[in-house]
Amino acid sequence: MIVTFFGHRAYAGYDALRGDILSTMCAIAEQNPQCEFFCGGKGDFDGLCENCIDELKITFPHIKKILILPYFDVEYQQEILEYIKSKFDEMIFPPPCENCPPKYAWLHRNRWMVDNADIILSGVRWSWGGAAHASEYARRKKIIQF
Repeated sequence: MIVTFFGHRAYAGYDALRGDILSTMCAIAEQNPQCEFFCGGKGDFDGLCENCIDELKITFPHIKKILILPYFDVEYQQEILEYIKSKFDEMIFPPPCENCPPKYAWLHRNRWMVDNADIILSGVRWSWGGAAHASEYARRKKIIQF
């Protein structure tokens, strides 16, 4: 079972969702103790979800927290490698991002995340931006969203 999430980079109201997100993730982990969470690693909603995953890993140590990177920049990754190692179990650079211009990397990465997910947790509040486009794409594909 693969779970991913999308939300806007900056939104002050996300903390109010913490309990709902944590209980949803907990229910998923109870039914699928080997589940994987695909993380975007950027923005308020991602940070909130990643903190919930860290809390879940105490009870469900076999779940995986995987960082999905939109571009492969060796220099940047070497700078933050220790951070990535301390926060994530794995990192993936999806194939659709290999040959696309950086301007479109986030779009390709988000579509890949939706295409490979079983469940989407959505913190989308507005109809614009990358998170909104990814959630709409997931809705059209009829992927379960919370």
